[in-house]
Amino acid sequence: SPNYKVRNINSPKIYKILKKNKIQFLLVFGTQKIKSKIIKKFKDKIFNLHGGNPEKYRGLDSHYWNIYHDDFNFFTCIHSLNKNLDDGKIFMIKKFYIKSNTKIHQLRGKNTLNCIQLTNKLLENLIKNKKVKLSNQKKIGRYYSFMPKELKKSVQLKFDKKFRSND
Repeated sequence: SPNYKVRNINSPKIYKILKKNKIQFLLVFGTQKIKSKIIKKFKDKIFNLHGGNPEKYRGLDSHYWNIYHDDFNFFTCIHSLNKNLDDGKIFMIKKFYIKSNTKIHQLRGKNTLNCIQLTNKLLENLIKNKKVKLSNQKKIGRYYSFMPKELKKSVQLKFDKKFRSND
């Protein structure tokens, strides 16, 4: 498939590309908020990979906010995208586990592996022309923005205390 380089996911160029190429569905991961024009065009056909459980932690740095709240249950989610951030209907949530001696930056790698597995499940459904079963979130989690650097230091200490053995 062709590749396109744009500076902004919400640029008019993107909308033209999507329209021209007759895109059937979209999958987003780590993008900025997508504007309503694209969401309306692809209603129920845009999916977002979210690093966390959106029923608890929506927005950015979700796994860090987990740790900040002494919550060491880590998840990855794929959900439908709508105009609100991370409150769409859920396709699937997958938990991942952390072993001792894991470094905090490895959370992103674990999350990305889950994203690949969840994407494969979604694609299996779409390729087989199955209806993608989506569930409403039981509750809409709190929205979090970027974690400030000062808080990341305390999160690092909590994580190390929980998962790092004495070297």
